[in-house]
Amino acid sequence: MEDRSDLIIALFKEFISDLRSKLDEEEINKDDIYSILKDYEKKLRKITSNKKGEKPDFFLTFGESYIVDEEKPTRSYDIFKQAINRGRAGLCITRTHPESISFYGSSENVRFIWLTSVNYRLGKVSSLQPTDLSLITNEINSFIREGLKGIVLLDGVELLITNNGFDSTAKALTSIKDNIRVNKGILIISINLKTLREEEKNFLIREFNLIQIPART
Repeated sequence: MEDRSDLIIALFKEFISDLRSKLDEEEINKDDIYSILKDYEKKLRKITSNKKGEKPDFFLTFGESYIVDEEKPTRSYDIFKQAINRGRAGLCITRTHPESISFYGSSENVRFIWLTSVNYRLGKVSSLQPTDLSLITNEINSFIREGLKGIVLLDGVELLITNNGFDSTAKALTSIKDNIRVNKGILIISINLKTLREEEKNFLIREFNLIQIPART
């Protein structure tokens, strides 16, 4: 069985955070506490399962920012979907039109920002131009400051770098990272590190938690 200790530690951190939130309420509902315990028991069983072909969930730590190194934003969307399915509020900033995203129709707790030069607003979807780096940063920071322990998915960093340069984009990302830390949110950045220069790649790896996707054999 593969080593899943990091997943288990992350799961327990999330469990403790959820439990503390319930215990801080003025009236403690025992049924809610029991429900949390049962929910995390199921998650722990899934992580430690050794069934062939069964993949464990990926558990993230509040206050942390992650980079998913991938050619296409597949695993990052899976991780984001797992989080919002647990009831987390989400903000998805994407180069893909949101209606093309698999969980668009069933994601009542998610807002979408489409990175495009087209002026677009419909329901829970709005658009921002890739050149509007300050507005994109403000949208993310505003969402995180709502105090919902929300999760942000940023897909399209390569486009931001093309339009704003690496230095400006990196400065914006580190600002977002600091707000994530203070407000106990979660940030997932999907990026293909092969598109960057070596010093740029090293900077991001140093600043963010790296999630690498194993190459297919």
